[in-house]
Amino acid sequence: MSDFDSLHLMNFDDDNPLNATGISKKSLVIFFLIDTSGSMKGKKMGELNTVMEELIPEIRRVGEADTDVKIAVLTFSTDVKWMYSAPVSIEEFEWTRLNASGVTSMGAAFEELSERMSRNGFLNSPSLSFAPVIFLMTDGYPSDDYKKGLKELQSNSWYKFGLKAALGIGNEANDDMLAEFTGSADSVVHAYTGGQLAKMIKIV
Repeated sequence: MSDFDSLHLMNFDDDNPLNATGISKKSLVIFFLIDTSGSMKGKKMGELNTVMEELIPEIRRVGEADTDVKIAVLTFSTDVKWMYSAPVSIEEFEWTRLNASGVTSMGAAFEELSERMSRNGFLNSPSLSFAPVIFLMTDGYPSDDYKKGLKELQSNSWYKFGLKAALGIGNEANDDMLAEFTGSADSVVHAYTGGQLAKMIKIV
């Protein structure tokens, strides 16, 4: 997590993310990109639903009074879908249990995230903003051209300055691909509970 220490509070402009202005309430959006393809069916999806149900109250507990924390969940299988139409305050967020089916459209998910991760999309808070936190959770390999989607995402200034981590679920997860997403093998994890992920967010 040492790479995260140098990241700081910024008011992001899509083209000039270091353009800072001071406003009292700080904003933080935590993005979860979650694989709901058929290979996640059964125990894996059950465990993921459980860890997310544990994680949300943990994030509430570690939150800071002067920070407006919001959650955005993007699921990807054959289709790419947002759990809610906009980021939801951590105080109001309710986890909707997910089901698994279909193929792994990870590249499409990267493209969708890049499109929404802008001042015209999901990062339109007027507040002084922390760099977004982005968690990728998957058990296997993309079934589409993830490199094309990742290239588009890597050109996004919010992504460049964002804090990225990946959770490999099961033994089949492609750690090399996950490290491509995060930029560092050190930010790819396997063992997890809701409490452990909350501690990662607190460290960030």
